[in-house]
Amino acid sequence: MNELKKIHKKNYGVEPAVSVSVPGVVNILGEYCDFNCGSVVSMTISKDVQVSVSKRNDSSLFFYDCKKNAKKKSTLTNLKYKEGQLHSNYIRGVISELLLIGLKLPGMDFSLKINFIEVAGLGSATAVALASVIAIKELTNIDITEAQMIQVAHRALTRFMGMNKTLTDFYCAYYSKNTIQYFDLKTLEYEEFEFDIKGYEILIINSNVELSDDNKTISALKNAFDICENKLRQLKNGRSLGDYRLEDLDLLIGKVPEVLRRKTSYFFMEKLLINKLRNYFIEQDMVGVGKYIKRSHESIRDVLEASCPEVDWLVNRALESEDILGAKHIGSVQGGSVFILGREGCREDIEEKLEEYEKIFGFIAEVFKVETSTIKIEKK
Repeated sequence: MNELKKIHKKNYGVEPAVSVSVPGVVNILGEYCDFNCGSVVSMTISKDVQVSVSKRNDSSLFFYDCKKNAKKKSTLTNLKYKEGQLHSNYIRGVISELLLIGLKLPGMDFSLKINFIEVAGLGSATAVALASVIAIKELTNIDITEAQMIQVAHRALTRFMGMNKTLTDFYCAYYSKNTIQYFDLKTLEYEEFEFDIKGYEILIINSNVELSDDNKTISALKNAFDICENKLRQLKNGRSLGDYRLEDLDLLIGKVPEVLRRKTSYFFMEKLLINKLRNYFIEQDMVGVGKYIKRSHESIRDVLEASCPEVDWLVNRALESEDILGAKHIGSVQGGSVFILGREGCREDIEEKLEEYEKIFGFIAEVFKVETSTIKIEKK
């Protein structure tokens, strides 16, 4: 974080008192399922968001965004959403939520650096919110628990920003110890798996497909799940989709639109895949893990219909290589990125195909390697 510290001192004239690094997050399986008490398998990635902060002697708030090379101003008494200031809005949201629970805060200077390509599905917003609340906690020694910090970061994005976010990404980023994490939102079961990366590598391909309105499309998917969940509760005891099984959807034939019933079947299919995937992670069988990553993509593509031709092409071409064990869509509906598990050195095979991708679709795809990571905190 040395570069960000230097930038902070250059812009504000003082060294930051606290600097925090929070990793991005990828949902390997279970994307979209955690809204309705499903389960999800996630990992942090070694691309991070960094936030540095120092105190001021007044009630002003300044936000410097390295990516935009711009400094913006607010005050503790005028914390409003500002158009065109996405990243600083995340921090405004965190400060707003801290004030709402009755905490006293000083004026502060912030510097923000996002060290990866911002594509939906990598948790950049989650990382900014978490890094900000951690930095403020370390700077001011406010009386707040870890659970409250996660809740504040979550509400900064859902309440202040109006985004669709579940808590699993926040818990994954906050508690990761370089492991794969499993969450069951119905039973509140939590499990960690060691991931011996030796001999393998994880790649992310940014398709660079223009993103749809992700909040709108995710809301539509959640609405389909909610309609089926509510109808099932009228027909059979249960509180959430997590209380039912795939075959219970047969009860909804003729009672809800078929397209909603089909999309909701993804929820149960993904849950079955996750149960299998857990065993392969326990056994450290990466071939088995890859198999279920592939099946998850098929379900996203054919049942949920949340992928797109560009991402499907990248997945299919990647799987032509014997060194690619699994590939799937992650992130934005009708856009997003590709998650790849392969043998060490498989990146060369992928890069060879990206030129063809550009010729066919007109988008320049980017590939980068990631590993698991953890939060880092540095004080002056």
